[in-house]
Amino acid sequence: MEREKKQSSAVSDIGAWALNVVSSVGLIMANKQLMSPAGYAFVFATTLTGFHFCMTGIIGLVSKASGYTTQKKVPLWELLWFSIVANTSITGMNLSLMLNSVGFYQVIKIPCTYVTRIRILVSG
Repeated sequence: MEREKKQSSAVSDIGAWALNVVSSVGLIMANKQLMSPAGYAFVFATTLTGFHFCMTGIIGLVSKASGYTTQKKVPLWELLWFSIVANTSITGMNLSLMLNSVGFYQVIKIPCTYVTRIRILVSG
């Protein structure tokens, strides 16, 4: 029984990771199509960031209303700080995607996660 739970958990984790990768790559490809001159030539990367955050908020509200998630209390200062950092990060990534190829963008984006984690560990 215990082994079945571990195996089921591993399958669930693999599925979550796969969905994360597929959705991330799909979003990047859609953004690049929107922003490339050969696509729709949408030049407002910060507006695109706003659209993404609005959609995330709507999905969060639907998820809460359907009972899949619960609301958590976060101190206002921490929420504000997180919002500023997240907006800056995603705006920077969208600007990078607008100015570079998808391949170069992916190669540069991958080390950013590790560098950020190292900075958090070093700064405490």
